[in-house]
Amino acid sequence: VVAHSQGSMVAYNVLRRLTREQADVRLFVTIGSPLGIAEVQDVLRQWGPLAMPACVARWVNVADRLDPVALDPELANDFGAPIEDHAGFGLNPDSPRHPHSGTGYLSTPIVRDAVHGLTGNAFAQRTGRQVLVRDLVDDLENGAGAARHPTLVQLAAPDAAAAAGGMLDDRRTRVVTAIEELVRGAGGDPDDAEIEPMRRFVAARLTRLELERLRTLFHDLAIERVWRDAKKRALIHESARTIQATPAAIGYGAAGADIGWAVLDTGIRADHPHFARHANVVAQWDCTKRGEPAELVPGAPRFDTLDGDGHGTHVAGIIAGALEVPLDPGKPPVALSGIAPQARLYGFKVLADDGGGQDSWIIKALDRVAAINEAAGRLVIHGVNLSLGGGFDPSVYGCGHTPLCQELRRLWGQGVLVVLAAGNEGYAMLKSDAGELAANMDLSIGDPANLDEAIAVGSIHRTNPHTYG
Repeated sequence: VVAHSQGSMVAYNVLRRLTREQADVRLFVTIGSPLGIAEVQDVLRQWGPLAMPACVARWVNVADRLDPVALDPELANDFGAPIEDHAGFGLNPDSPRHPHSGTGYLSTPIVRDAVHGLTGNAFAQRTGRQVLVRDLVDDLENGAGAARHPTLVQLAAPDAAAAAGGMLDDRRTRVVTAIEELVRGAGGDPDDAEIEPMRRFVAARLTRLELERLRTLFHDLAIERVWRDAKKRALIHESARTIQATPAAIGYGAAGADIGWAVLDTGIRADHPHFARHANVVAQWDCTKRGEPAELVPGAPRFDTLDGDGHGTHVAGIIAGALEVPLDPGKPPVALSGIAPQARLYGFKVLADDGGGQDSWIIKALDRVAAINEAAGRLVIHGVNLSLGGGFDPSVYGCGHTPLCQELRRLWGQGVLVVLAAGNEGYAMLKSDAGELAANMDLSIGDPANLDEAIAVGSIHRTNPHTYG
C-alpha cells in the first residue's frame, strides 16, 4: 500500500483495524504524510492508540524537510513502531518548488527500491492490466459523482470449446446480475442503469461508484475491459471538408468521374444502396480461391454478396458512392458521400470473411490490375487501396522490400497510385532478462505501408487537424 498526503491518514486508519489474516500487507509506504503532526495524531487517538497496524509487515515513511504537509517527518518515535523514516532537504526531486509532489516522491530511489524489492521486476513493466479505459476514466474524473456514464463491459473470450459449452452465456449472466446488485447496493434502481446484454458485451449506464466497484470484480466476473460506449455518427460528409475534398469537388468538379479505383479487401457488397446512384461497382474478383481469380460482373452469382465481413464495403464507401439519409426525424436528409462519389470501383477479395489473408492472394490481385491496364494500353485502374497490413521481420526482409512491397512497386512503376493503411505495427528489439526479443509494436508503420513509393494513410483530427494532427 502506497499512500500520499491525506491519503496516508485514511490508509493508516483502515489498516490498523485489520488483522494479518484479513489483509497481509507486506509493505506500507507513506510519502509526504501528515501523520507526524500533533493535531492529526490527536484526532486519530480518538479512534484508537497509535501503533504499527497488525496487518503491516514493514512501514517506510519518506518526507522532504521542505514539505509543509510532512511538518514532522519522523513517525517511529510517535507510533512506538519500527518505522523506517527517511527525511532530508531536497529528498523530493521536485523540491524546492513542489516539495509535496506525489510523482516526485514516487520517483525517489527509496520508494522505488522498497517497492521493487518486494514485487520484483513485474511491477516495473510499463504495460499493465487496464480495466477501465482512459477516455472513460477521463469522463469519470470530469463528471458529477451521481452522473451515469454509458459503458460497454467486454467479457473475456473463452476458448472455442468453452464458448460452445455455454461459458460465454454464463459470464454474461453473471455480469448482468453483478451490475444489478451494484446498482441496488448504491441505492439506485437497476432500470436506471439501462442494462443491455449482447453476445460479448454488456452495455449499461453506471455511476463512478458502481464502475469502481465493478472494476474490483473484473477477475471473478471474467471481464476483459470496460470501455466508454462512445457515440457514433456519420462523419464522411464532414471528413470530406477536413481533407479539402469538398473544395476540390466544388472548384474543379473533382468527383471521381472517369477514375477507376481498385479496393483490395474483403470484397464489396455491390447491392448496397450507397452505390446505386452512380452504379460504382463495375467488376469484382475473388482472389482467396486456388487458381486464377474469376471475374464477377453485375448480375453474376456472388457479385452482390462477395463481402461477407463488411470491411471492404466500408472502405469502398469512403472512396466512392453517395446516399441521402434522414438522420433526424423531421429534418432534411444528410448527403453521405464518398470522397470521389462518381469513381468506378473494382473489388478484389484478398481477405477472407474473418478479415485474414495472405500475401499470395494480394499479389494475385495486383497481377490482375496490371494485366487489365496493359491489355487496355492505358490506365483503366488508376489507383489501388489496401486498408490492410501486418508486421514483418527485418532480419528477413529489408524495410519496403517484402514480396508484397516489391509487387506494389512494380505496379507503381506502371503509373498506378498506391494507397496503404499506415497500420499499427512496427518492428523493435526489446531488452529483457532473457536477452533481446524481437517484437512488433503499436504506434508505428507496418508492412506494406513502409513502401517509399506508396502513400501511407493514418488518421487526422476531424475539426483541428493542423493543431492536433
